[in-house]
Amino acid sequence: MSGLLGIHHISAFTKSKQENHFFYTKVLGLRLVKNTVNQEHTHIRHLFYGDYTGSPGTLLTFFELPRAGQSYLENNYFSTVSLLVPKGALPYWKDRLESYEVQSTLDDEGLIFTDPDHMPLRFVEAGGEETADYPTNHSSVPVEKQFIRILGIDIAVENTEKEGRFLAEWLKMEEMETPLEFTNEARTFFLRLEQSTSGKPTRFGKGAIDHLALSYESLNELET
Repeated sequence: MSGLLGIHHISAFTKSKQENHFFYTKVLGLRLVKNTVNQEHTHIRHLFYGDYTGSPGTLLTFFELPRAGQSYLENNYFSTVSLLVPKGALPYWKDRLESYEVQSTLDDEGLIFTDPDHMPLRFVEAGGEETADYPTNHSSVPVEKQFIRILGIDIAVENTEKEGRFLAEWLKMEEMETPLEFTNEARTFFLRLEQSTSGKPTRFGKGAIDHLALSYESLNELET
């Protein structure tokens, strides 16, 4: 057993604190659990959104870069973030996004849309009766429809075989029935690889994901 619990948080770049804050707190109903600064560059604002308590696994964080330009995601980058919502919640979210003039598209997995910085997001329905452990109370999103946790992320890489070996051998993740989709032993989250074919380098800008952090049961599990 690897002790890998899931994704702790995902951090991206935003151009506007005001637009970012409105979207994640008012539209999606997440709570701003921390408004701080980047530890290495204290002039950069760092916003943390999650459930009511800011539980690990619910955190989407953003570095505010007012001068950020367009992202050029060409090779080796984080792509769509999948967020788990309760079973049967997708029609509600489609209507809610539409009421805020946010375009969305249903596919075989869930509801795809983007935030104000064009970061791709996907709502995926839970298979069982799971709901938010610590629901927020500041928005009009009903408790039974609220975001539960981060379910997974797509990663575009140049060498999927090499990256797959890293996930299997170093992180002890298992390849699922769908090729290039990896999960932990408890199957609580996924990392999905896709082939990036551009020979150009990726250039970060607004909406690009800087990093993701993983949760382990203990420091000992991490070190072994």
